[in-house]
Amino acid sequence: MLRLGKRLAAKGILVSFSTTENFGKEMRAADGGINDEPTPVGDGFIRFEFFDDGPPDQDPKRTDLDYHMPQLELVGKDLVTQMIKRHANEGLPVSCLVKNPFIFLLDAKPFLG
Repeated sequence: MLRLGKRLAAKGILVSFSTTENFGKEMRAADGGINDEPTPVGDGFIRFEFFDDGPPDQDPKRTDLDYHMPQLELVGKDLVTQMIKRHANEGLPVSCLVKNPFIFLLDAKPFLG
């Protein structure tokens, strides 16, 4: 996904990656260069946005996929919809959404017009 994002950004597109805050912490620990600011790549930019998916890091429910996946779907639909609307209001409308592995994002489309 990152390779695809870099190729798109190199052509002059602003590419945003979004995942849970839990994974965001791991990504920041592995690469100190990841922050909230867009990073130049070719003629465009890549940025990372993280969202809170519910249970605290140490909560045992986080490893229970029967609990966590429906929770992620519930929270994710709303947060991604809000994020897309926020970008549109900021003059940076989302024109393409590549989803993986969050299949539930297809359900957010009716809310976005």
